Amino acid sequence: MGLIREAVTSLIPATRALEEGPFPLTAARLLEVMGGTLTATGMRVSPESALSLTAVWDAVDMISGDIARTPVPLYQRTNQGRTKADANRLHYLLNTAPNPYMTAYTFKQALQGHKMLRGNAFANIERDSSGEPVALWPLRADVMERPVISQAGTLIYRYTMENGPQVLMPQSEVLHLRGFSNDGIWGMSPITVHRETIALGMAYRAFSAKFFGNNASPGGVLQVKQRLTKEAAERLREQWEIAHKGMDNAMRVAVLEDGVTWQAVGMALDDAQYIESSKLNRIEVASIWHIPAHKVGELDRATFTNIEEQDLDYEGAVLDREYANWDQQLNKDLLLPQQQATFYFEFMRQALVRATIDKRSEAYSRAWWMKPNEIRDRENMDRIPEFDEPFIPANNVLPLSLVVKKVDAEIEKANQPALPAPVRQLRRTDEGYELRLVSGD
Repeated sequence: MGLIREAVTSLIPATRALEEGPFPLTAARLLEVMGGTLTATGMRVSPESALSLTAVWDAVDMISGDIARTPVPLYQRTNQGRTKADANRLHYLLNTAPNPYMTAYTFKQALQGHKMLRGNAFANIERDSSGEPVALWPLRADVMERPVISQAGTLIYRYTMENGPQVLMPQSEVLHLRGFSNDGIWGMSPITVHRETIALGMAYRAFSAKFFGNNASPGGVLQVKQRLTKEAAERLREQWEIAHKGMDNAMRVAVLEDGVTWQAVGMALDDAQYIESSKLNRIEVASIWHIPAHKVGELDRATFTNIEEQDLDYEGAVLDREYANWDQQLNKDLLLPQQQATFYFEFMRQALVRATIDKRSEAYSRAWWMKPNEIRDRENMDRIPEFDEPFIPANNVLPLSLVVKKVDAEIEKANQPALPAPVRQLRRTDEGYELRLVSGD
């Protein structure tokens, strides 16, 4: 039984919360306990607090969900091309259940979310005696330390378990997904790099809450003609706030006595272009992960045509490179060296793109380079033995081999030596004239 399996099993009877483990108070951990790094706006930003911003949540939830719902078959190379290795245990781990406690969807979604928020995502690879993976256990990225390079040239990971002790994990036991990295070992956190942009969005939200909490109107002053004592001024302010502060007291009639007047101070939200600034920040936050604006609910400039184009751009510029990252890391970390020449993982990218049957048929009819069985693979249909060769581009009716046979027969017939034409002569005889064959048939 692996270390992570033992740790998870030991925690189940005690029903301990994930955050209750006595983790060491490192500098990075202390910042997170305090709410994250302090920014110029006065807001503290951490991966957890950033999720409270809807644009961040939308981006992380969108991409991690799309990655999670895309199948990632294990393929085996053959002389005819490839075939799905459905019976292999690795195929089951990545498409059904990586461990007894979660589905493949939950596992992939968690790791993709960790990578997007912290720049790194980890899973412990539990192996049997032969080295084959038998389970995958997601690890918390916030308590994984930056790996060090051993004398053997491999990475060593230090991880803090839920019950307190730290364990060392060799590279062969860790699946490590990285985001953008300046050294190829440790990914950079987008939240840390773009914390000021995210903090600005959080500041907009906090300002809105306080604005509407103050009766959705800017601050102001109560003016009186006579001089008030400190106690009288404080009492007047409290009475005004009790009567008029908050959304429940909005639009109530104010009664001013003894020459008291109200004067607003500050700018209204439309003067400060609050709405436009808030929308711009939402787009900027989404662009951290290259999410199109309409994916985070910004539809001002959206049309049916450009949304379709943006979806294609999202699939190509965002999801495709995430798929490539997963494909290569799974092949490297889960397959044994002797397996890598025969087996490989590849996300089924076309499973996420479901155009109409008319558009798909039109596209396939132009794909003259594809074999019919390759098209059937994309449509998740069973293969047909006769469809393992390309069809002719003209009408996609006959297999190419039959066309080649007919052409070869015509060529052979054309190359047959021509027989001489028959030669007949008219001769005069005693009886008269006769037509006699001289040569030929």
